[in-house]
Parts: sequence; C-alpha cells; structure tokens
Amino acid sequence: MRLTRTGIGIAAGCLAALAALGGAIVASLVIDGAPPDVAPSERLVVPVSTAEFEGSRNVPLLVTLSEQGPLRSNVAGTVTATACEPGAVLASGDVLGAVDALPVRLLSTTVPLWRDLRAGDRGEDVSALQTELTRLGFEVASSGRVDGATAAAVRAWLSGGDGQLWRAYQRGDSSLVLPLAAVVWSPQRSVIAVSCDLRLGDSVAVGDTVLTPAPEVQEVALANPVPEMPGRSWTLTLGDATVVVDPAGTVTNPDDLAALAATDEFAAWLRSDRQERQLMGTLALDRPVTVGVVPPAALVGLATSQPCLIDPDGNVTPVLVVSSRLGQSLVVPQRAGATLPQQVVVDRTGGGTCVSR
Repeated sequence: MRLTRTGIGIAAGCLAALAALGGAIVASLVIDGAPPDVAPSERLVVPVSTAEFEGSRNVPLLVTLSEQGPLRSNVAGTVTATACEPGAVLASGDVLGAVDALPVRLLSTTVPLWRDLRAGDRGEDVSALQTELTRLGFEVASSGRVDGATAAAVRAWLSGGDGQLWRAYQRGDSSLVLPLAAVVWSPQRSVIAVSCDLRLGDSVAVGDTVLTPAPEVQEVALANPVPEMPGRSWTLTLGDATVVVDPAGTVTNPDDLAALAATDEFAAWLRSDRQERQLMGTLALDRPVTVGVVPPAALVGLATSQPCLIDPDGNVTPVLVVSSRLGQSLVVPQRAGATLPQQVVVDRTGGGTCVSR
C-alpha cells in the first residue's frame, strides 16, 4: 500500500496524540502517587510471635588469681610412696604420699594446725578441725574440744579402721588423736599441683616443700555484660562444672570457684601461656524463657535504658532486649510476671514515646 504525503501526516499526528495522552497518564500516576494498597504506611501494626530462649553462647572469661606459697612438710623421714602429679587436683583429705610408710594427707582448715592434738585439747584449731571433719562426712560437733567423737572421726579418716596403721601413727602415745606429722596444711580446700616435691626415696625434713600449688582463683568474671533476665539466673559451664553467675556477671563463691578450678579445661588453661590464650566458657539461662520476637523498628526508646513496645491501643509495655536473631529483636517484659502484647505498632515517623496514653 502506498502512503501519500497527506496520509503520512495524518499518521504522524495520530502518533503524537497518543504519545501526549500516554505522557499525561504517566504524569497523572506520578503526581497522584502509588495506589493506597501498595503505598508504605507510616503506622504499621505487626503481630508479636514468641520463641523459647536459652541464651546459650560461648563467652570469654576474666580470671583473677593470687599466688600461693608452697605447702610444707610437718614430718621428717624417707618418702616411701607418692600420690601427687603436676597438674593434679588435690582436695582436703586426699593422700599426698607416705613418709616412713605412714600416709600424709592434705588438710584444709580455717586455722592452721600447729600442734599435735590430744584428748581434751581445746582451741580454735580444734573447732576448725571439727568443722572440716563434718564437711568430709563425719558426725562431729563443733565443740572446740577434742572429745570421743572427734577422736573416732580422725582415727577413721587417717587409718580407715586399720588398727596397726593407727598404732603406728600414735607411736605408743594413746592420748594422741591427730599427729601433726600426718597432715600438710592448706589454706584452700582444693589445689592444683604445679610441682610435687615428695619424690620416692628422698629424705624430707620438717619445713621442706611438699608441693607448690597453682595460683588461687579469687574471681571469675564474664568479659562482656549480659542482659538482666527477670525470674531467671545465668549459669556458667566450664567442662563438667556448672555454677551460677551473680547479677554483676561474676563468680566469687568459694565452692563454685573450686568447682571451676577443678576442671580439666581450667587446668589446661592454667598451664598454657595465659597472656596469649583466653579461658572460654558457656553461658546459658538456668531454664528457658519465652521471648517476644519483634522487628527492631517496633522498639521505642531503644537508645534509652527503658525501651518499650506500644500496642495498637496505645498501651506501653517496658521491655528488655535480650538478643537478636535473623534481623529480629528478642524481648521480655522488664517486670517479672508481666505479659507482652499480641500486636505492636511500628511507627515510621519516629514520634512514639514510652508514655501511656
């Protein structure tokens, strides 16, 4: 088909008209904005989902140590047996070895033993001994006097019912209840041996070093703070020991410190270059807690110490942010026993405040 100049002009005019109409339509869409169903809302209501939170994580630990002096012999003679190895954990009551065929035991009391104890003796050292015997499982009253129950407990502890061994301890002194030569005093209930100085066949004198203990653990602290968790406690696990962490993020209870220090993991760290290697533990809640899962934008006042959530009715719930996961914030109510809202407002204007209407 042939187009005349007139036809071409008409066609061009039609195309120009269509182009103008299309431009007007596009301009109209741009000016009027996006349709309401796809336009971003400044105030969005989202549901609050829940999850179980244990808080388990690996954490670096800060350990405060104090050097301990060597533990010394109260007996002179020949070492006939050894039961101490470097790196071993030794507790009060354990046998360290034997001198002249008589076992020598570690003993920890709050007052150092400084004399042989005989029937009828009184003093703070006697009370301290009775307290430790009770802790070791013997039925002894802390009377401060060496009575029959105390004598029976010491005999059972030292000789295990072996009459010949007990007579060797007493050396003909029937009034003797605890010979000082039978024990090595320690200020700590449990020690890690850095070196053991009772060597088979060697001669030992009173005052000689029996073993050198590792530094005493005074405190174990979390290197980083953990969030408060109403109604829950944080626990720290190291090897086979699990202890409670106090609200300040530290462990100071002597029994708990002894449990941590008795683990293989702690002993390995203690023997390592502690300047280059940090001790690591596992932190977790004593029992799981139900947390709310919300978008970070739903948290109002996040930069303050008291962030909150606001429900569609304007009710405010103060919360603690305990963690984050996959771009979501995990929260619990600040007050134990309070509940989280089922829905919260995400206010994109940034005008929300943690003040109830």
